[in-house]
Order: sequence, then C-alpha cells, then structure tokens
Amino acid sequence: MASFRHRLPPPYRHKLKERGIIVLINRLMVVKLDCFKVSVQYLYIEVGLCMLQDGVLVSDSDRLSMTRDNVKKLQRHFQADTYPWIQRLKQQELVIERRLLRIMRIVEALENRGYRIPLTKEEADLYERLAVIAKQLKGPTGDLHRRVYNLLSTSRLLASAGGTAGPIYIPSSAKVDEQSVAELLEALQQQTEAVAKLGNVMKRDTRDLEIILSEDTDMAEDSVGRRALKMYN
Repeated sequence: MASFRHRLPPPYRHKLKERGIIVLINRLMVVKLDCFKVSVQYLYIEVGLCMLQDGVLVSDSDRLSMTRDNVKKLQRHFQADTYPWIQRLKQQELVIERRLLRIMRIVEALENRGYRIPLTKEEADLYERLAVIAKQLKGPTGDLHRRVYNLLSTSRLLASAGGTAGPIYIPSSAKVDEQSVAELLEALQQQTEAVAKLGNVMKRDTRDLEIILSEDTDMAEDSVGRRALKMYN
C-alpha cells in the first residue's frame, strides 16, 4: 500500500519535500544554536577560571612582595636597634660580673681575716653529699672500705700472675656481699654527680679568672694611657 506522500500529485510532493527539508534545517539550526550557546558558556567559564587564576597569581605575588619588604624591614631593625641593644646588654653583663668579682675579693679577704659567712644552698648541698659519700665508703666501722681494698689487691695479684686455670680463691677478708656492692654503686653514683657539680663550679671559676685577667689587662692599659698623657702634658 502506497504512502500518503506518493498518492499526492507531483507538485504537492515537491512542496512537502521542501517543507520537510525546511523543518529539518530549522531543527539543525536549533541544535547548532544550542551547541553554540553551550560553547559560549564553556568559553565564559574558561575565561572566568583564567581570570581567577590570574587574580590568585597577582594576590600571591603581592603577598610575596609584602613578605619580602617585611623581612627587609626586620633586618634593618635588627641591624639598627636589636644588635646594638644586645651589645649594650653584653657590656652591662661584663661590668656587673667585674663588680661581683670585686665583691668576691673583698669577701675572701674578710674570710682570710677570720670573718665567715654562711654557706649557700648549693654549697651546703654539695658538702652534705660529699660527707654522705665519705660515710658510705668508710661504713660504720670501715669494713666495706677494707674489703674493697683487699679485693682490689687480690685482683692485682691475679692479674700480675697471669691468672690460673683452676678455681680462683678469694679470701674472706676480700669478699663483698650484694648489699655492700649496692651501697658502693650508690655511693659511686652520688660521687659522679658531685664531681659533675664540681666541674660546673670549676667552669664558673675559669670564666671568673678570664674576667679577672681581662680586667687586669684593661687596668694596665688605662694606667699606661694615663702615664702617657702625664708625660705628654
């Protein structure tokens, strides 16, 4: 059975065909317009992203330049204000240390004449630690000290003899029980701590001696300068 289009006369067929082509063209134009709109929207989005990235880059560049300027300002402030202030503090510390050493000399002179001042907390603590160590090493009757000495003598004799293949005989006077060994280890630990404190005291004394020597050098230079001025005048 023929379709409705084929049953029409030829002129109407051409008109219908032209209308179909026109409709198809219109549809294609609509699709193209939609595609163009979508493309334009994507283009706007890409342009917006590029502008946003450019804005972020500009903002980061501004922040970096501000940070660089702040660092330069801090460097200038440190060189102009902070560093001289630190140097002035060091000079003040040196002056205070010299005054303290002069006071210590006066105190030592008074102690040599018979005047005594009470010990400081650190000195009293160190004195008590040394007394406890000496008491622990000697023991109530000096038995631990004697046993340790006998054990050391026996060990030296065995070492000088080259050792023996058989069992080693240790006299009863050289035997040390576990409790005594524990007490000895504790005493040695306290002695180590006391020696460390003495080391710190020696470091401070060495620094004080250096300050004294520098003070004497400055005084000698001042005296030489005064003599030269007197001779010149």
